Amino acid sequence: MTSAVLLVVGGKGIRAIASLLASAVFIWAFLIGGISGGGSPLLYTTVSIVLVLTAVLFFTHGLSTKTLAAWAGTICGAATAMIAGTLLSTWLRLGPADESASALTYTSLDIDLSALSLAALLIALIGILNDIAAAQAATVFSHTTPGTRPSWKAIAPTALAVGRDHSASAIYTISFSIVGAGLAAFVLAHAYNQPLSAFLQTDTVATTLTQMLAGIIGIIITMPATTAFALLLSRIPTKPQTLSAHTD
Repeated sequence: MTSAVLLVVGGKGIRAIASLLASAVFIWAFLIGGISGGGSPLLYTTVSIVLVLTAVLFFTHGLSTKTLAAWAGTICGAATAMIAGTLLSTWLRLGPADESASALTYTSLDIDLSALSLAALLIALIGILNDIAAAQAATVFSHTTPGTRPSWKAIAPTALAVGRDHSASAIYTISFSIVGAGLAAFVLAHAYNQPLSAFLQTDTVATTLTQMLAGIIGIIITMPATTAFALLLSRIPTKPQTLSAHTD
């Protein structure tokens, strides 16, 4: 069984699975526990994302300038999405968007529900942003030669062209994921023959659109940011070092 898993996903896949399990334990103990204890959803989510992303990326992919570029690009995209989501949530004055969020208003927990909704988006978005950043960093570094100073003019157009295709697909992914998460609310509104004009003014739709826009903005920023970080770091004449002495 172990041999089959190693054959399919390799050493990096095994480390990724181990990182995922460790991240789940950390999120339950630190993130969910902290928010349940009255902590700021955005503060706990931000700290969790930085710590988890740092541990997962460098443990899975090894210590290298390529991994650092992917890490920096992901953090940049997540920060942009958080800022955009916060501004939109404040402007729209969002309330509870689903039954679970509404139920929290009847508990003794003092939680900012709009911030909790944004925190949920960031947790869901971080994997997509990391996917874009890792692929973009790999694209840039695949066009560089160790020990030489890469030509930005020669590499950037190709890397950005690849990144645009990947980003477009990621936008579809996050949009459909967010709509799918709120599908029950949409079906319920249709079942009760709620007028479309009235439904479009509900917190459910507003929250869905806010999450979608914030996610799209984060994706749009991640690609060029990672490209810039990768081009900059690829000029450092150091040989990548991995955490494992074995070849994956």
